Amino acid sequence: MAYKDLREYLAALETRGKLHHVKKEVDGDWEVAAVIRRVFQRLPPARRPAVMFERVKGFSIPVVAGILGASPEVYALALETTVDQIADKWAQAQSRPIPPVRVATGPVKDVILTGDRIDATTLPLCRWTRDQDPAPYVTGPCVISQDPETGERNMSTYRLMLKGPRKFGLFLSTTWRDMYAHIMKNEKNGKPTPCAVVIGCDPPVPLTSVARIRGDELGVAADDPRLNPYGGAIACGHPLAATGVRLMAQLAYGFGERPDVRYGLTTLCVGMGMGAAVLWENLRVG
Repeated sequence: MAYKDLREYLAALETRGKLHHVKKEVDGDWEVAAVIRRVFQRLPPARRPAVMFERVKGFSIPVVAGILGASPEVYALALETTVDQIADKWAQAQSRPIPPVRVATGPVKDVILTGDRIDATTLPLCRWTRDQDPAPYVTGPCVISQDPETGERNMSTYRLMLKGPRKFGLFLSTTWRDMYAHIMKNEKNGKPTPCAVVIGCDPPVPLTSVARIRGDELGVAADDPRLNPYGGAIACGHPLAATGVRLMAQLAYGFGERPDVRYGLTTLCVGMGMGAAVLWENLRVG
């Protein structure tokens, strides 16, 4: 059964002892990032917890960090599986996607603010790179936009810089970002680009937001020809791009099909023009 919302997922982390609480007041301009950096530097990956800062200076809303991938077990909990089944979980989701269902309303519309009542400065946004970030950022938003010509929708993750009560800055570093094409098409016709920003939702949403599928990303059917049975894109010649996790899932399935193969190599982009290579060993061999 999927998590109902973020609160239910945080409760699951709490039950497993994977959510650490910081009760002392912290400054979002530097202390939150400093604490997280120390936790991740000093603890081995398997022991790293997600962290909740209960009192952020100047705000009434707590902040959580590391809730999607602080450790392999945290990542597995986000996917409602175990560490050894992460690749299989991704593969199953990709090969058997669930089409979205439009509903009339939901808890997300319990409180609606419009016009001058909107004030994004009430959100406890933090500076994550001291003396480098010019302002607080939303670091893991799901940004949804729509192609003005085809109607196809896209959901991606872009950092949003807080510029005022009703203003955020969004920087698209490359032209292959799907939203870039949406903006260019609208600007050509002298129109703005509407978008929706989703934060604080249940974990599968931000985890899939970083995956890229050509076409409408909010309505992928199980028989969609853009999907393949391995749960991710094939590295060469496939029309889809893929995150490192999805490529790893494909390699894990490859081991299943070829149990005689001992080693596999996954190459992936880690951002800012940098790449990485992961050498896998099939422990089932021998």
